[in-house]
Amino acid sequence: MSKLIEYLGLDELGSNFPKEMFDPKGFPKDAYFEKIAHRQSAERPPLLQPAPNATPQLAAAVLKAQQRAIQFSSNLNKLAPKASFGASSSSSTGGKRTTKWDQPSEQHTKRRK
Repeated sequence: MSKLIEYLGLDELGSNFPKEMFDPKGFPKDAYFEKIAHRQSAERPPLLQPAPNATPQLAAAVLKAQQRAIQFSSNLNKLAPKASFGASSSSSTGGKRTTKWDQPSEQHTKRRK
């Protein structure tokens, strides 16, 4: 496939839409993942260091608390609701609509002996 793309000179990241409607290369350099990640890491506050005369238990507790805070904030991003196109979500309709595809088959629900 890559040889065909190279032979035909296709732009893999292009679009079939007119440039005035959607230009995939029209985003500023600051909108790309690498720049956003770099800016976020630069803005992140430095981790607290325990006092030099702190006990090892206190130093371990501070480190553990910081790790939990980082884990908590990364879990918040995972739990954020994602946009769904064409499908109804349970929160917007009050209950998810079920189909025959949502029901587990008898074959998979029986335990194998």
